[in-house]
Amino acid sequence: MRNELGYYIRLSHADDDLGEDQYESDSITNQRELIHRYLAAHPEFSGWKIHEFVDDGYSGTSENRPEFQRMINLARHGQIRCIIVKDFSRFARNYITMGDYLEQIFPFLGIRFVSINDGYDSAVTTNITDNMSMVLKSILNSYYSRDLSAKMFSCNTQRMKNGSFTGSPCFGYRMNPERTHFIIDPYAAKIVREIFDLALAGSSRPEIVRILNNAGYPTPAEYNRQQGYGKSDMVTNMPFWDHIKVSNILRQEAYTGKLIMRKYVPVAPCAKQRRRTAPEERIIRENAHAPIVTQEEFDRVQILFPKRKGWDRKDQRQYPLKGLVRCGTCGKVMPLRNYAASGAFQCQESLIEHSICSQKLYPMQEIEQGVFQALHPMLQLLIQEERKYSRRQREKRLLQCQENMSDLLREKDHLKQLKTKCYEAYVSGDLTLEEYTRQKSAYTQVGQELAQKIEALESQQNMLSLSPVPADLQQAADNAREFIHADALSREMAACFVQCVLLHEDHIEIQWKFKDLFESFTSGRPRKGVSP
Repeated sequence: MRNELGYYIRLSHADDDLGEDQYESDSITNQRELIHRYLAAHPEFSGWKIHEFVDDGYSGTSENRPEFQRMINLARHGQIRCIIVKDFSRFARNYITMGDYLEQIFPFLGIRFVSINDGYDSAVTTNITDNMSMVLKSILNSYYSRDLSAKMFSCNTQRMKNGSFTGSPCFGYRMNPERTHFIIDPYAAKIVREIFDLALAGSSRPEIVRILNNAGYPTPAEYNRQQGYGKSDMVTNMPFWDHIKVSNILRQEAYTGKLIMRKYVPVAPCAKQRRRTAPEERIIRENAHAPIVTQEEFDRVQILFPKRKGWDRKDQRQYPLKGLVRCGTCGKVMPLRNYAASGAFQCQESLIEHSICSQKLYPMQEIEQGVFQALHPMLQLLIQEERKYSRRQREKRLLQCQENMSDLLREKDHLKQLKTKCYEAYVSGDLTLEEYTRQKSAYTQVGQELAQKIEALESQQNMLSLSPVPADLQQAADNAREFIHADALSREMAACFVQCVLLHEDHIEIQWKFKDLFESFTSGRPRKGVSP
């Protein structure tokens, strides 16, 4: 394994709202400087290749961080052998996740982990007291995140009740320079006003959509991208207006000058899932900003375009690839058209005038069969890879442990000889009592360090006897065993392995959830091997 290390830096949006001293200690710059000082003070890292991984604006309660995942992927492939962080909370705030990495994943991969402020170095920290300290700190970090989330939610709610602004502007508005309220964006507001005027004049949604697209007006996402307002979730470079975008604008009561806050709340502190609040739970400020339409006009539009009752999920048709099939041109989810025999997928965007998406119908049964034929051979390969990986990696790591153990035992024997010579020199009078005591103390310290390293290697050998497998391969293989005897694609099978299915004009592209594993199986073969 090459001498390469990676240091990880993380700053969440929640840290931005902390006090100035706390932010300064956790800032990206200060974390980087602290780690560089540590590297400079430890000559064993001299000459090592160093990788930096920075996640700015990501919570430590989740592993879904791009640079974190890139670092772990490099570690799994043996490209880095040491990871350094400022403290445990920068790496993860979930104590279960922290424990899994420090006690199972990193020891198996042979990764040294260093947490500077916690005084933790897996190369020398092996006793139970230090491990218990690490667990307790990880638990405290987890509860700290939950407590901070609850306090921020309470603080934001109180700010809303006090009349302070919280939220982001809808299409037609932008923030004023002081970021205290919305101000009208003239161009975007013109589009909003025209949509309402067309609706009040009796135009239907399809007619409004056609007029907007013929006029070349940018959609809200496209306009925000052009102006650099926040992040854009567009999936195509040529977006078009559709009835959903028009309906969203016609139902946005903020255009009357009201600021409606607290529309969604988390189901629990630190939870990613949110629920829609009931009308009485929302906080509304009247006359918070300049209106684009009057309240009377808005109410009239709601009568002309009543909100339809949603589909009852119990009555919806279920099929294996539901929600997973997307248009290869625009990237949007393709619904199932029931008017075709046995059902067929078709891009809704293709029905809009000027759309570049194909109006082709893709029979559902053919798509499902193609995905199953591509997936089923992979299941057996996953199971075989897990078995090979277990045996191959165990033997490799055990051999390395044996070599390291032999080196440590030789050092131990050499140390014993040095202690014997030191005693003989003292008895013969070549060493004074003070010199003998000093050398004996130094040898004892070295002996204790050797004992700790030997104990760590013994623990690693015991763990290797369990034949651990990387988490992603283990999960994929477990799923493969469940479906290895299936004779057709099922909803559960698709949910386990398929990220999405992109339907192009002349081929189908399947994107798998276990991307790295599947690519290793298909290397050297074309991935777009399924024809519609």
